[in-house]
Amino acid sequence: MSLYNDIVECNSEQVFKAFEINRLKVDDLLDPFKGHRSIHEAVLFDNLEIVKYLIKNDAHLMARDYCGYTPLLKAACLNRLQIVNIFLY
Repeated sequence: MSLYNDIVECNSEQVFKAFEINRLKVDDLLDPFKGHRSIHEAVLFDNLEIVKYLIKNDAHLMARDYCGYTPLLKAACLNRLQIVNIFLY
C-alpha cells in the first residue's frame, strides 16, 4: 500500500513510520499532478493526527499547491474547522 493510500485511509501509524525511516520527508510532493505535499493531502482527507504531526515536524505551512492554495486556505475552503483552528492557534 502506498503512503498516499495510508493518508487517505487515515493509517497514521504507517505514515509516521515512513517519516521516521526517511522513506518520506515532511515536504515531499505526494501528488505531483496537483502539487500536493503531505500537509495538503492530510488536510484534503481531514486527517487531523497527521496534520498535527507535520506541523510539529516543521512542514512548510506556506507551501502552495498548483492552484495556489496553502494548507490553511485549503482547510478553510473544505470547511475543515478543526484543522483551521490548529493552524491559527
